[in-house]
Amino acid sequence: MRTLRLAALAALCVGCHFDKLFNGSGGGGGPAPTAPSTPSGLTFSAQPQSTTQNTAIAPPVQVTAIDSTGNAVLSFTGSVFIAVGQDGSVQQDAKLTGFTRVSAVNGVATFADLRIDQVGVGYTLTAAIDSGLPLKESGQFNVTPTVP
Repeated sequence: MRTLRLAALAALCVGCHFDKLFNGSGGGGGPAPTAPSTPSGLTFSAQPQSTTQNTAIAPPVQVTAIDSTGNAVLSFTGSVFIAVGQDGSVQQDAKLTGFTRVSAVNGVATFADLRIDQVGVGYTLTAAIDSGLPLKESGQFNVTPTVP
């Protein structure tokens, strides 16, 4: 009887995967942790709205880092840069002021104080990050004269 118990115990041990208990892969029975996603693109999650000359664009422009499937990369905290894309001014020399380089928080960069100094129609903004991702262009917006 004792031999039978030892044989049953040995069979049980051979059937178990002790290697998974001791090497850290799959010991908890769940899937192995995945590496955090890295951004493969950007999207304007809050598009620039038409505004008046030298007045902050409101609501603030927001740019979100996204992965290859279009999901927000919440772990991204890098810098996002923004600039005038299409210059809607007559002289084609409009200047964008405010903080044009912002660190993302939970994958989102918020540009709270962007202003354009010249009146124009059909402006766009472009956003980029350091990794060399293609520029992302916003929708069009207008800048009208400030009324005294």
